[in-house]
Amino acid sequence: MLWIIWGQFIFNEVMNHPHYESCGEFIEFYNNTQDTVNLEGIFLSDGEDVDSIVEVQEPPSGTFSSYSVPPQQFVLILDPDYMNGCGDSYALTGNILSVDDASPGNGLSLTDSIFLITASGDTVSRFLHPVSGVPSGYSIERINYSSDVWGISNVEGGTPNRINSIFASGAVVVDSLYLTGDTLFILVKNLNSTPVYETLMVFASDTLLYPVSLDGGDSAAIGVPLSFLALIVGFSIGDFFMQEYIPFRYPSLVINEIEYDESPEWVEIFNSGGISVDMGAFYLMDMSGNRVRLSGNLNPREYGVFRDDEYDDFPSLNNNYESLLLVNRWNMVFDTVYYTSSYGGEGPHTLEKINPSLAGWERSSWGTSRVVGGTPGYENSIHVSTGALSRRLNVEPPYPHPGQDVLLTFNTGEGSGHVKILLFDDAGRLVRELFDGRGVERGVVSFRAPERKGLYIILVVSGGKSMKGWFRVR
Repeated sequence: MLWIIWGQFIFNEVMNHPHYESCGEFIEFYNNTQDTVNLEGIFLSDGEDVDSIVEVQEPPSGTFSSYSVPPQQFVLILDPDYMNGCGDSYALTGNILSVDDASPGNGLSLTDSIFLITASGDTVSRFLHPVSGVPSGYSIERINYSSDVWGISNVEGGTPNRINSIFASGAVVVDSLYLTGDTLFILVKNLNSTPVYETLMVFASDTLLYPVSLDGGDSAAIGVPLSFLALIVGFSIGDFFMQEYIPFRYPSLVINEIEYDESPEWVEIFNSGGISVDMGAFYLMDMSGNRVRLSGNLNPREYGVFRDDEYDDFPSLNNNYESLLLVNRWNMVFDTVYYTSSYGGEGPHTLEKINPSLAGWERSSWGTSRVVGGTPGYENSIHVSTGALSRRLNVEPPYPHPGQDVLLTFNTGEGSGHVKILLFDDAGRLVRELFDGRGVERGVVSFRAPERKGLYIILVVSGGKSMKGWFRVR
């Protein structure tokens, strides 16, 4: 057996959070040596269990099984139960091996380190970099063969026995992004031990050039004002390139409707921008830090509905109170919503936003759907046009029929305070109280027009001031 050289026969991809934990785990190696490596008699361990690596007697269609791994080739260690039918189904190719136990190690977890060891107990390769926040069904990939740097795969199901989706062959990469105030900082890292001199190119509303000089292993943070950026930004340095969505203005993507009190639970997101958006670049996160990676494309002015019965990791939405954030993989916030049951949306009616342009974190931006089951995928039932929002008081329709739904939009302009709204008939008699709330400046109230025809007066009182509106039941 050829001795395996530490650091050159490497862990290259790990699926430790598949949809089906009982059969969907895999470990991929890459032979970065100049010789063929023989894995017969080699063991795999997660620190709790030690398994022999074995050939697969009936490998999946389009694959083969051999202990021999030629130079610059992949080999995949697959959960043995995968061959018996598994809910996870990967696009498999190339060399497939397995283990002599029920699963690799004692079943892989997000925190496991993994070791490749000889019969004499020598460790010849190791994976020591579990990554947090891995969505169900996504693997962890090495960024290149010369550096022990890892990240979450861009592809659901990973890239078993194929080049990694986050692979960068060069020495310099964009290691992370973060926002501080109105500046986007780009952290550039030299993965090699020798100095590099490169130019970082940022592609947005314009092309920006930044010279970069880094000693071996060093990093540098480069700041770019948000005013130069766009929703989608490209970053290129050497042969490394990536694109990211940046929250350069609000709103671009907004949480627009929430079903938290019925099953299935779901969240609707509205794309208010002018370009199609890959929702696989975004995560929905709750107040406990639970998050789910979304999927699909969202076209301009389109509503996307994301349901808990379609995602394994979908956060369970609290009925009494909850906060939701829409973030990218760098935890940059595109929208945030805090709601309580007092906002509305209980029972068969959803919590709807009055207008996508309003701040999601403000109480007055939300109300209860006028339609049972809400309006998933469509304009909200309590939607008020942007023009109407600027008016102090707006009634739609102004001439309702008896019993018809009426939508009242108010904007006191008094800041968050106590607002009371009363309805009077044409004789000045109080018909009913429509609203009584604190901590609001603007909002929407839905009510049914009185059965008696005639003129009705609406009185809004806030901060010691009042304003009036009217409608006529015909």
